[in-house]
Amino acid sequence: MNVREYIEARAKSDAAFAKLIAAIKELERRMADRAAETIAGFDTAGGVLIASDANIEQSLRVIAAMKGELAGDPWIDAVSDYLESFDETADRLLDYGQTLGEVDPGPVIGIGRNYKSLLADLLTSPSTYAATLWIPAYQSLSGIVASEATVASAINAVTTLAVGDDEVLGKVESEVSRPVGDAQSVHERATTQAIARQLDIQFYLYQGSAIDTTREFCRERRDKVWHIKEIEGWASLEWAGKKPETNRGNILELLGGWFCRHIAVPLAKRDVPAADLERMKAKGYL
Repeated sequence: MNVREYIEARAKSDAAFAKLIAAIKELERRMADRAAETIAGFDTAGGVLIASDANIEQSLRVIAAMKGELAGDPWIDAVSDYLESFDETADRLLDYGQTLGEVDPGPVIGIGRNYKSLLADLLTSPSTYAATLWIPAYQSLSGIVASEATVASAINAVTTLAVGDDEVLGKVESEVSRPVGDAQSVHERATTQAIARQLDIQFYLYQGSAIDTTREFCRERRDKVWHIKEIEGWASLEWAGKKPETNRGNILELLGGWFCRHIAVPLAKRDVPAADLERMKAKGYL
């Protein structure tokens, strides 16, 4: 696998994340449907909810029904499919790394295993969504019951929380999309560095797909080749979205900062353009 083939294969990671986001939206809809089914069993009189202990207790059953979708086969299968993309990333990196030198796969496998465990817990644990979904949903339902409003208003309130609307994301997506997206990118960069450090790589191609939110910092560096000392020097700069913990030792893992989808691809000296080598030589890096 040459560097161009490696870059082209990276599109699979973006596709896996997009597929997960689609699965999250389906999960939110199923949660809303389960909530609506349970709310339909509330006691009513004259078309409105009765302010009773039974209905208050039923409000907790609504939350339980929504939580149950986190253990359902559709969501568990979607999470499993997504986590497999981490194995594919590791395999791809190892294939490419072997073209640069002899690589010990142990650290790469270990990094992937840990990320998969952490993300599986984040995505499937009910506690992840307590503050943003379960508690607000119960507060809304108990208030609606106490005010003796309609069943339709109760269903609408929970549905809006779960799936969002034209302006606000659903609560599952808003809670996990950024940490999951960051973890995916940082995993790839950390795995890349586990290989690059073994091989004492000095040259990197700043690479990644352009998206609507691409920062100027990344846009200026994308598709260009850099020496490790140049990259380390970026840590002293300031830019919108930079993670505050960025330093010379971790900038290859953090790069552009929050939700940055770029990576620094290790390059053999033979793959560095002559003009870039001349620039690096003029700066005293070679």
